[in-house]
Amino acid sequence: MNNTLKENNYFSIDYRSCPSGIGQINFPNGKVILVTDEECGPKNMEEAKQYIKKEFLPSDVSHIPFSTSEHYKVGQSAISSILEHHNVKYVYDSELGYEFNNGETTFTLDQWLKMRG
Repeated sequence: MNNTLKENNYFSIDYRSCPSGIGQINFPNGKVILVTDEECGPKNMEEAKQYIKKEFLPSDVSHIPFSTSEHYKVGQSAISSILEHHNVKYVYDSELGYEFNNGETTFTLDQWLKMRG
């Protein structure tokens, strides 16, 4: 991981075949907020404690109460609001990076939001 990410709040998309959420906000102090929606991940910390191993448990869950893929535009707005609220500066997105950004996987938040349109 590069120093830019380590030193700033950043969001990392979860592309695993069985994701724990949409992604997670990572803070330099080690705090992690899991971002979820109706289709993916726990709604709150109570559910997170039931489904996520203790060593991978986030500090908090930020849940979007609808499907962000079914309601894409509103979903992107909700994700953007959550990330901006937590002062996220960068996004790590391996798929978007390899597909559209010559393998560069770190984006500024603004770049990433524009690419996701």
